[in-house]
Amino acid sequence: MVTALGETTEGRAVAVQAGLLQRQLIVSAAAFAPDAASARELRDVQRVLAAFPWDELPATGGHDDPRRLPALALVMGAERRINAVWVEQEKQFYLATTAALEGSRRSQLGLSALVGLVLALGVAGVTLVTSRSRSRIATAYDALKGEVGERRAAEDALRASEGRFRSLVQRASDLTVVTDATGIVHYVSPAAETLLGHRPEDLLDLPLLVHVEPDQRAGVGQAIAFLAEQPGLVHTIELRLCTRDGRVRTVEAVCQNLLADTDVAGLVWNGRDVTDRRALEVELTHQARHDPLTGLANRVLLLDRLRGAPAAGTTVAVILIDLDGFKNVNDTLGHPAGDQLLRSAAQRLLGCVRPEDTTARLGGDEFAVLTDGGPEVAQTVGRRIVEALRRPFGVAGHEVRIGASVGVAHGDGREAAEDLLRDADIAMYVAKNAGKNRVEVFEPAMRVRAAERTGMQQELARAVESGGIEVHFQPIVDLRTSRTVSLEALARWRGPDGALVPADVFVPIAEETGYHFSPPLPAADVPRFLRRSGRDVGQGGVEDGQPVVDLGVGSGQRWGDAEGPTHPG
Repeated sequence: MVTALGETTEGRAVAVQAGLLQRQLIVSAAAFAPDAASARELRDVQRVLAAFPWDELPATGGHDDPRRLPALALVMGAERRINAVWVEQEKQFYLATTAALEGSRRSQLGLSALVGLVLALGVAGVTLVTSRSRSRIATAYDALKGEVGERRAAEDALRASEGRFRSLVQRASDLTVVTDATGIVHYVSPAAETLLGHRPEDLLDLPLLVHVEPDQRAGVGQAIAFLAEQPGLVHTIELRLCTRDGRVRTVEAVCQNLLADTDVAGLVWNGRDVTDRRALEVELTHQARHDPLTGLANRVLLLDRLRGAPAAGTTVAVILIDLDGFKNVNDTLGHPAGDQLLRSAAQRLLGCVRPEDTTARLGGDEFAVLTDGGPEVAQTVGRRIVEALRRPFGVAGHEVRIGASVGVAHGDGREAAEDLLRDADIAMYVAKNAGKNRVEVFEPAMRVRAAERTGMQQELARAVESGGIEVHFQPIVDLRTSRTVSLEALARWRGPDGALVPADVFVPIAEETGYHFSPPLPAADVPRFLRRSGRDVGQGGVEDGQPVVDLGVGSGQRWGDAEGPTHPG
C-alpha cells in the first residue's frame, strides 16, 4: 500500500504512508530476535518516524508548507532503510543455504534432507510471518481507518464551527479588526462599511492610525506598541475614527494581543460605536453643571472650579451679584418677562468679564463671577457690572430699569469654597443695605455683624411666637382744640433682659424677614385719657367688643374717635 501511494506531497497520503510504515515496522521487528541488528535498525526507524510532528501537517493539500518536503523525505528514507533490512535478511538466508549445500555435498541424501528441511522451515517461517504480518497489518489498517474517520469527523465539525463563527462575524454590527504588531490592518469585518463608509478591502494593508483623528494618533500609537509587548494582554481604548464622508465616530474598542496564536497572529480589535451614547453623556453632564435658562455655569460647577483654584496656585476672587428690583418685574410683567430679563442680564455679565473667568447663575436673580485677578481687578469688574446692569433693558415691549448690589470676597487658597462664597454673599447684603447699586468688599467685621443679625432674626421669631411684641399707643392731638382726636399703635419689642429693643434696630430686620403681628388689645389696655374723653373707639377698630390692632411692621395703626378718621397711619 505504501508503494502504491507513491511519492506524493498530499497531506493525507503522507499521513497514510506514515501510519502504514509504523505498523509494518511493528510486524517486521517481531520477526527478529530482540537484540538482532535488524530489529535494532527497525526500532530506530520507528523512533524517527514517531518523533516527526505529523499532526502539524495542514490538511489542505497545499505545497507551500515547509514541513511537507521533510516529511516526504523522512517517509521515503524510512522505506529505503526497511527494504535494506529485508535485502540483508534475504542475503543471509541465501548464504546460509549455500553453506549448507556445500557442507552436504558428499551426501546426496543428507543434501536432499537438508534442502527439504530448509525449504520446509523456510515455507513454515514465511507462512508464519506472512500470517502474522497480514493479521497485524489488517488490524493496523482498521485502526488507521478509524483514526482517519475520527479526524475527518473532527475536521467537519471544525469547518462547521468556523462557518458559524464566520457567519456571525460577517453579520455582526460591531467592528472587528486584526492588525500586526505595528498596527497594519490584515483583516476587517464587513461592519466597517456601515460604521465608516469604507469597504473592508479598502482598509487592508494600511495603518490603523490613518483612520484615527490626528490629535489621538500619538496616544493610539503608544497603545499599539504597549500591547505588542504584552502577550495575551486585554486593553480597552476609545478611538475617534474618521468616516468616508468626513464625520467622526467614537468607537469603544477592546484589544487583545494574540500574536502568539498561530491561527490569528495579530492584535484583535473589537469595537462598538458609542457616538450617540457619548453625546448623551456630554449633554447630561452639561445640563448637570449649567443653568438651563441662561446657559451659564451653575452653583455645582462654580464650586468645583473654586475648589480647584488653590491647586492651580492662583489667588481668586468671588463676585456675587444680586439684581435690585427684579421682583417688581416678575410681579408686574410676569415670569416670562422675568426670564427674558435674566437672559439679557447674563449676556451683559459675560461682556464684563474675561473668557477665562467663570460666570454662574446661583438661582433666582443671583449671579456670581469667579476670577483669578487681584483685589483691584475684582473691584473693577464689580463696578463694570453695576454700570452695565444700570442701563435699561427691553423686556416684553417695555423699557425696564434695574440695579445690582455687588459683593466681593478674595481667597488665598486657605478658605473653603463654600466659605468664600458665603463671604461674598455677606458683602453683597452689606451693599444692598447701604443703598444698592454699589460694590462692597468683604471684611471680617461684616461676618460678625451678619452673625449678630442672624441671631436677632431668630430671637425676633421666638418673640413673635411667644407674644413678646407689645403695643404702645401714641396720642394725636388737635392743636386748635387741644383735644386728642386719635392715637397711633406702635409695635415694641421687649427683649429677654426686660429692656426695649430700639425700633430702628429690629424693625428693618422684621421688614426684611416679612414678620406681621396681630395682637388683640383688651379694653383695659385702652389709654385712660381716651376713656376720659367720653368718646368710644371708632367702629372700624372693634372686634367682639374689644379693640384690635393689626400692625404692619414699621407703621402703626391710627385709631380715631367717632369724629376722627379710621385708617392706617
